[in-house]
Amino acid sequence: MTNLVTDYNSLSKKIQEIAIKYFNSRKEINSLGGFLNPNNIDIDNPFSIYIEKVQHAYESLTDIERAIINNDFFYQNYPKWWEGYYKRSTYYRYKSIAMKKFIEVFENE
Repeated sequence: MTNLVTDYNSLSKKIQEIAIKYFNSRKEINSLGGFLNPNNIDIDNPFSIYIEKVQHAYESLTDIERAIINNDFFYQNYPKWWEGYYKRSTYYRYKSIAMKKFIEVFENE
């Protein structure tokens, strides 16, 4: 059981770090006077490439998985947002699946 908890916590921490770096990359591009155009990614800009990797991973998720990743890691405005939709065990099962899939796609991009 400890291994499962450690794995869950490490996945959560990794996605938190990805989210922080994602928003920092967006700030960096904005501070340089740039803008993000999803149809024209600047392959010479590491911030732009990073944002594209995050967006690709996010787009690979189902609607439920997107809601979890978005609400739990990127826009954390509503703590326990899931309580009106899922039982606790269902939510954590979906969250575990979403985190694994997000990380897998992100790292293989």
